[in-house]
Amino acid sequence: MALRCPRCRSPIHSEWGMCPACGLSRPSSRSRVRCRSCGAQADSLYHVCPTCGSDLEAVPLLLWFLRGSLQIAKVGGSALLVGGMVFGAMQVKTGVERGANQVITFFMPTPTPTATATGTPTATRAPTPTPTVTSTWTPLPTLTATPTATPTETLVPTLALPATATPSPTASPTPTPRFVAPVLIDPPDGQVFVGSDQLVILSWEPAGQLAEDEWYAIRISWSQDGTFGQRGGNNLKEIWWRIPADFYWGKADQDTGRAYEWYVYVEQVTETEDGQRVGEPVSPLSETRTLYWQ
Repeated sequence: MALRCPRCRSPIHSEWGMCPACGLSRPSSRSRVRCRSCGAQADSLYHVCPTCGSDLEAVPLLLWFLRGSLQIAKVGGSALLVGGMVFGAMQVKTGVERGANQVITFFMPTPTPTATATGTPTATRAPTPTPTVTSTWTPLPTLTATPTATPTETLVPTLALPATATPSPTASPTPTPRFVAPVLIDPPDGQVFVGSDQLVILSWEPAGQLAEDEWYAIRISWSQDGTFGQRGGNNLKEIWWRIPADFYWGKADQDTGRAYEWYVYVEQVTETEDGQRVGEPVSPLSETRTLYWQ
């Protein structure tokens, strides 16, 4: 239970040197009294017992000592009385038992023991006959071994042919393209465009960082006059291309719906010694889409 300041009744702790509320110093040399409830000592200025929390009412130390002595005397007297009663009961029990034993001894004659000798026959063991062992061993006849001729084994030399090493085929490493296949964005497959002034723009996602001699190759094909395989296109760094209207308008056959097929890949373009430009794919081809320009 928390302590309280005797002056202002504010809660305090036992380790504090003074009350933080009123500044009262911790009691050290003032007189001390005992609590009537629990008997604990407390400062005379306290109004509440710091041990049990009851209202602190001073009890003289001499009166408290006399009260304690009286309680001890009461307890000691009761213990002495009980001890005397137990001791007396034990003495009475011992006397009664002793008198009873004397009466029984006086009236009961002492029996005279009669010893009767009884003979116990001793068993005589008959000797165990020893069995006679008769030998029935018959010597075996002596066998005479007849030597048998051992055939002579003729060894034929075997010629070991040198092993012929079979050459293992050398796997040729498959070159890995430097770029992934471009992914087409627009127009979707089967898109229809009408009129010569219609803008037809093809677009795709970038496949990576292009070098100076690397380009996006856009290729487009169609059927004209019943012959399939007409091709066109361009090489560029951008990821989109507009089909020129004056170049493609009306070229595809009418019976095919004026269908055009297109795809994209990355191409590396180099120049030979005679000045010719040669292109080499460095990525897989994209998917092929179809558009209709009517």
